[in-house]
Amino acid sequence: MPKKQSQITFLIPTYGGLDLLKKNLPSVMKETQTGDEVFISEDAVDDLSCLQYFRRLYDLQPVPEASVYGQFYRARILYEGKSLTFSFLQRKVNGRFARNVNDAVALIAHHYFFLLNNDVQLTRGCRERMLTTILSDPSIFAVTAKEIDVHAHGRESGRNRIWWAQGRFWHARDENLDQSGPTAWACGGSSLYDVDKWQVLGGFDTRYYPAYWEDIDVSWNAARRGWRSVYCHQAVVHHVHETTNKDVFGQAKIEQMSWDNGTKFAWKNARGYQKLEFLGYYFYWQLKQFPAMRLWALVLLVAAGIRLSFTQIPAGLTVDEAALAYNGYAAVNYHRDEWLNFLPVTFRSFGDYKAPLLVYVSGLAQLVAGTSIWSLRLPTALIGVATIWLLMKLVDLLLRDKTPRHQVFAAVAGFGLTFSWWHFHFSHLSFETNWAVFFQLWALYELIKYLRAPLDQYGREWQRCWHTPLTWVAMAWCLALYSYHASKLTIPLTLVILVLWQGKKLWQRRRNLLLPVCLSLLLLTPLLQDSFCSVDAQKPFSLLLGMQSKNGQPRFLGGICGDGQLSLAGNGLTRANSSFLTATDLTLSQKGQKLVDNLLVYFQPAFLLRGQNISAQIYDGELAVNVRHGDATFGVLWWTDMVLVGILLATLLVFPDWRRTYGREVIVAILIVLVGTLPAIITDQIPHSNQALGAVIGWVMLTTLGFLAWRRWWSARARYYPSLVMLVLLLVGVQFGTAQKNYLQLFAPHARVTATDQRGIANNATISQKQRAVSYLFAVNLLDAFTLASQQRQQGNVDQIIYAGDLEQPYIYALAAERFSPELYRHGKLSDSYMFVSKMSEAELTKDQALVIYNPEQLPPALVELEQQQCQKIVNYYHGQFNNLRVCWTRPSEALTTDEASLDNG
Repeated sequence: MPKKQSQITFLIPTYGGLDLLKKNLPSVMKETQTGDEVFISEDAVDDLSCLQYFRRLYDLQPVPEASVYGQFYRARILYEGKSLTFSFLQRKVNGRFARNVNDAVALIAHHYFFLLNNDVQLTRGCRERMLTTILSDPSIFAVTAKEIDVHAHGRESGRNRIWWAQGRFWHARDENLDQSGPTAWACGGSSLYDVDKWQVLGGFDTRYYPAYWEDIDVSWNAARRGWRSVYCHQAVVHHVHETTNKDVFGQAKIEQMSWDNGTKFAWKNARGYQKLEFLGYYFYWQLKQFPAMRLWALVLLVAAGIRLSFTQIPAGLTVDEAALAYNGYAAVNYHRDEWLNFLPVTFRSFGDYKAPLLVYVSGLAQLVAGTSIWSLRLPTALIGVATIWLLMKLVDLLLRDKTPRHQVFAAVAGFGLTFSWWHFHFSHLSFETNWAVFFQLWALYELIKYLRAPLDQYGREWQRCWHTPLTWVAMAWCLALYSYHASKLTIPLTLVILVLWQGKKLWQRRRNLLLPVCLSLLLLTPLLQDSFCSVDAQKPFSLLLGMQSKNGQPRFLGGICGDGQLSLAGNGLTRANSSFLTATDLTLSQKGQKLVDNLLVYFQPAFLLRGQNISAQIYDGELAVNVRHGDATFGVLWWTDMVLVGILLATLLVFPDWRRTYGREVIVAILIVLVGTLPAIITDQIPHSNQALGAVIGWVMLTTLGFLAWRRWWSARARYYPSLVMLVLLLVGVQFGTAQKNYLQLFAPHARVTATDQRGIANNATISQKQRAVSYLFAVNLLDAFTLASQQRQQGNVDQIIYAGDLEQPYIYALAAERFSPELYRHGKLSDSYMFVSKMSEAELTKDQALVIYNPEQLPPALVELEQQQCQKIVNYYHGQFNNLRVCWTRPSEALTTDEASLDNG
């Protein structure tokens, strides 16, 4: 209907405020004129007292066509001889202040609306003065009244100023309150707005949930369009500030909401250099405003210190790290991998088909800092620290409405992950697992934030559907799928759980799913093409109908099959072959039994406390633990963690009230443990710490909830609780220190054997299996050895470089050191100068002008004397020793030049 210029709507949003309305509404009714509308919008979904009261008072009748927002009622009434419209909206979803006002404005019947808090009283003539002001100039967007706080000794406000300083916007009351004029914003509790301009601006931004700063934001946006906000000192209202919000939230929560929304306003409206200044001051203001955040900063500093300081321990790269290094270098610099595939989505590598994200990150790191252990491991260490920060954010979100100390317990969770031995080990090695954990945790945080928000917070309008955390969820999940192959199992499983648990809520918000789904399809197109139309599947459509591989084994969708196994799809899903579920030589019942057996392995003390892991055959059939997955001494949890998890389970059984309060958070943590462990459960190699790393987040959350449960038992002795918490944290620190000492003894000292010890090691039968495993699996300093060899080759000092050892794929270290282009490598450049043999023989030692790299422990006794006669040994070079590797020239020492001889520190 056409909107009239001379009448206005008095809009009063409320939240269970019947008593306030009874007290203050009469002053509003007295200010109305014939044709005006009084509109009350009730946001308390379950509180029908206001609706029932006004229905009885004014005989309100339902208006079905407006029911999209809830139950809408309207009636024509007479009040002191004036004909008025009285409207009432009982909202069906709690949207808080901004959404409540926006929806109500869509239903009003006039060109202007007077927005009032339910704790505001109008004085005589207020309506006419404000309406006259806004009609006087078409550029006026809003007019705000003078507010007098009767409970604060008549303190006046209404005219405001705002300015930028130290990375934030600050606002204050303008002292010139006795003269009308421009104001920085119109107060959302006592201002008259132009409806047409309001709708152009989109109303209040619902990001400022649940309240505060939304009125500043809408006036700021209006000013950018040239529309003014004006203060009218002759229009006076009496306002008892924050009465409703104090009852609902409490003063402390109000202050935090206002600060958080001020931060959102600053980031949204800062321009150019202001954004840089905002970032520079962000952590300063967080630490100053919220003392508990200082605990977060301490946790992050400790986490960064212990992760970044150990990036070069172990002192050598695993063969997988070396493969990431060379393929990343080749992809970034030459846009091809070692197999000449153009910017592949899945890197073939040694036939293990690696996920691409960390490969490209490794390439970029080398582009900036060169090829070294430090540059290759630094990105993963930083991601490990970021994961700790994200976990604190997640726990803070989950506990925010449960306990006033939510930030403190979030810091406890961060402390737990910081000193998690499992997470520490994989955070300073260049493995893909940690990246997938980070992105899946990021997605989980954004998803829970979205699901906990009111149904209407992110809007119904299609043009605003992009503005939801689901966009970040989609992006994070896609990045996780590009990070590690296990995500291709955990993310679909998470989606199934999400639909079963929150399907109704997601259906109600289905419009918000449009952009995330489209974004996901766009981002995943290369991965889907790589998975179902791989390079190896040259006729993918015929393969859909079935095709036999060359060895007669069945092939499905073009996947590369192993003997007796069925591959799921092309390169992108080839790693599915490592699961016993795809084996064709096991029956369904056998697979079920194996699944149960494997599940139990990951919840036994041998794995959780002692870190027992798979065996790897090394050194002529001798078995040693796979130190790639840890030191096989310390496991997933400390014994203090196990105690806290036990306390948690006991509390759930004994205290029903605690179970009702924290039961959902416990379920979330348990699901994370189960989903995170599943990729390891279905693998052929049991147990497999690397693939089970995703469970560490759930375990830390359970131990944090154990802290909370412990507090429930000690509620009668609350004064002792902080001391006990400090005691437990100290015990965890002592356990971590003990583990770290063991780790350094295993990985560092043995990795720094001097020249005089070399022969002793070769003849030392008591050297531990773990030390042998470290030397073997981490190929200690082989990258440095090949770097030295490459330099000597380029200088023309040697004709050939020989590696003698049983390490798998040693060529990749040579490629990482030489940095040949993939084209040169495929055209035989490496084989022209390098030779790789499994054992040292007389032929290698008698070559002229050759540089030999070998492990003296594996030198046959018959060649010891020849080695001493034929070789000039170079044992110390570069960043440190070659450890148990030896580099020698196959010519007498007197033939060395002065420069070459200076390299020999042995």
